[in-house]
Amino acid sequence: MVTLLSPREKLMKKAMIVTLVVLAAWITASGLSSPPPFVSASGVDETRRLIGALPKDDHWWSANGKAMAWNNKNLHRLFPTVNVYREGPVRELATI
Repeated sequence: MVTLLSPREKLMKKAMIVTLVVLAAWITASGLSSPPPFVSASGVDETRRLIGALPKDDHWWSANGKAMAWNNKNLHRLFPTVNVYREGPVRELATI
């Protein structure tokens, strides 16, 4: 059974195809441009100053204000970590 499209349905179909082609071209063109250069949010001097300002006799999270915000955003600088991916169950470490 062949269904005939009305002139309005044909126009809608063409408009949808044109829209999809334009959208695909725009996405492709935007992906080809290079990203802006990376600029660190804090320089070396500021990082050293804020790490040096951490409380010596209290927890690192006891700082307030801008120092607290910086500490929470830059926790990876204070305590470097690494993701560990493993397979299987956890087992005891071998003793030497």
